[in-house]
Amino acid sequence: MRSAGRLISRGICTRCTCTGQRRAFASAPLNKLHHSKLTFSQLTRTGTAPHALARPWRQYTSAASVDQTTAGFKATIGLELHVQLLAAQKLFSAASAKWNEPPNTNVNVADAGFPGALPQLNPECVQLAARAILALNGQIQQRSAFDRKHYFYADQPLGYQITQQHHPIGRGGYVDLGSLDGLEYVKRIGIHQLQLEQDTAKSIHGVYPGHVLVDLNRAGVALIEIVSKPDVDTADEAVMYVRKMQNLLRHIGVSNCNMEEGSLRCDVNVSVYRDGEDRLSGTRCELKNLNSLKVIRGAVNAEISRQIAVVQRGENVEQETRGYDAQSDTTFVTRTKEAAPDYRYMPEPD
Repeated sequence: MRSAGRLISRGICTRCTCTGQRRAFASAPLNKLHHSKLTFSQLTRTGTAPHALARPWRQYTSAASVDQTTAGFKATIGLELHVQLLAAQKLFSAASAKWNEPPNTNVNVADAGFPGALPQLNPECVQLAARAILALNGQIQQRSAFDRKHYFYADQPLGYQITQQHHPIGRGGYVDLGSLDGLEYVKRIGIHQLQLEQDTAKSIHGVYPGHVLVDLNRAGVALIEIVSKPDVDTADEAVMYVRKMQNLLRHIGVSNCNMEEGSLRCDVNVSVYRDGEDRLSGTRCELKNLNSLKVIRGAVNAEISRQIAVVQRGENVEQETRGYDAQSDTTFVTRTKEAAPDYRYMPEPD
């Protein structure tokens, strides 16, 4: 596993004025950051974060977001971040976690779903997940357990995903956004839970017409899923939350969080409600696999506009999963939202 120092070696503190020059923070230990002696619980507090985590992003104005107030509507937004851990081996096997090597070279019988192959938990993954929940001001649970989430797809060789739906490794916590993040007010976004789970294999389209190739290098690579509470109100807040998560998780050596290579993937749940109503009264739609900050902002704003238009026409918003077309700046249906019982969760017996 690469050290936190190597992970953040490309970062530069541009706000330091004490020396009159740009100051690298690459090799600073966590408790000896420039001008800082911080605990994990302080890393995300507004105004106290070290320069490494408090890059002065530009301010956003309401013009960048959907004008929900004048329309008499507001949005409720929750985010699910799927973060690939910087562990040397996969979550339940001894195979290398280097997924971007020649196809199907880093895979063993457990990853491929061979009958009789039993999973063996990688303790390094547990340590990284625990580090993440502490950095988010949450609590490591005294008891955590794994569940099977059943669904059938070509990139899921087991026929199920091993996850932690009911007994995650971490619960609670929060992230604070403020002026150092580009927000003109202070906003606290709560964390519902943090769970360990397996990644899927990679499906490759377009090489042979009419065929899909599957690369199992990524199958079984360790992820943490960080589920926020529905505390986000705008697309800009969502983007700032993801950006702050990137900085934090990189800094503590949990993940490189490179969205362009899939190390950080984002799903966003969006609903709208009329001003004065319960903020959870709207019907939620999920936007899947948003792979950049620009796409997150565009998708959330487009979905808010769509749902407001549906309600204004006197129709009901249907609960469903949707994708985002950046070219047309619209969202589209991918499938009707599956209810949790459809996954047939059961305790992992192995």
